[in-house]
Amino acid sequence: MLAAAVVAVAAAASYAAFGLVPVVISTAVPLVVAQTGIVLLLLALAVAVIRRRLRLAEQRGRRQAQEEAWSRHQQFLRRLDHELKNPLTAVRAAVADLPQAPPRELQARVDVVDAQARRMGRLVTDLRSLADLETAAPHWRTSTSPRLFMTPPRRSARRGGAWRRAQDPSGSAAGAMAAVACAR
Repeated sequence: MLAAAVVAVAAAASYAAFGLVPVVISTAVPLVVAQTGIVLLLLALAVAVIRRRLRLAEQRGRRQAQEEAWSRHQQFLRRLDHELKNPLTAVRAAVADLPQAPPRELQARVDVVDAQARRMGRLVTDLRSLADLETAAPHWRTSTSPRLFMTPPRRSARRGGAWRRAQDPSGSAAGAMAAVACAR
């Protein structure tokens, strides 16, 4: 835009100074060929520089996406560690002094252990479902058909229902995980 403005100002200034006086330029053919070659080389150099910058920007973007994915994965593992330790802590607390506990507290402690064991079972099932989604993710990214995902049959069977289906128009693995999470 700035270049067009400079050319327009230069054209206006030359018109004001010289009017429409014809200018005749004579040159030799080898000089025209050399000038044309220089212009073509400069254009080729500009194209090469632009392509290199675009390739470097794409590599930076890919590297940044990989770093973000690694960071999300590490955060997921930290949260998973926390979620698995919570039921274990409750179970340990329930059985810590079980031999000295009064008989009326025994059933309550057994109920705590049972509830926390079921919670850990659900966590492991969810983790297995996420692992299944991650191993299938490359297919989702390359496929052009509508995305269908299903919750594991064990989970649906416990609820007495058939497999649940969720469509994800974006085709992303994150959308798939959200669709499975919503189906639960």
